[in-house]
Amino acid sequence: MRTLLLALTALLALSFPARADDLAEADRWWGANVSVASFVTADGVSIRYARYSPPSPKGSLVFFTGRTEPLEKYAESLHALRSLPVALYVYEHRGQGGSSRPLPDREKGHVADWRLYVEDARR
Repeated sequence: MRTLLLALTALLALSFPARADDLAEADRWWGANVSVASFVTADGVSIRYARYSPPSPKGSLVFFTGRTEPLEKYAESLHALRSLPVALYVYEHRGQGGSSRPLPDREKGHVADWRLYVEDARR
């Protein structure tokens, strides 16, 4: 039941359109409270992620970005959910955002095998 409650709270928080001043506040909050880092996979790919954690998190909520979406696009979402007692993560797939890209043209996304996304997410 607790998981369902957190999921419903998250859904409600993301359902309301924001005003411009709310977006500016979310950007300021992101810069002051969210850490952006990366990890390197077994095959040498750098995966970028962002993390916000309250003092004593009771769990985690992970956002997997869509194609062409950078971490920063989720500033408003994390800001809206910051009062939940969970650590919040945003994760960029390989070949997306600021994560490593296998092709010279950074405008093209590519992955050799979709199972690599699953392996990356397990980290």
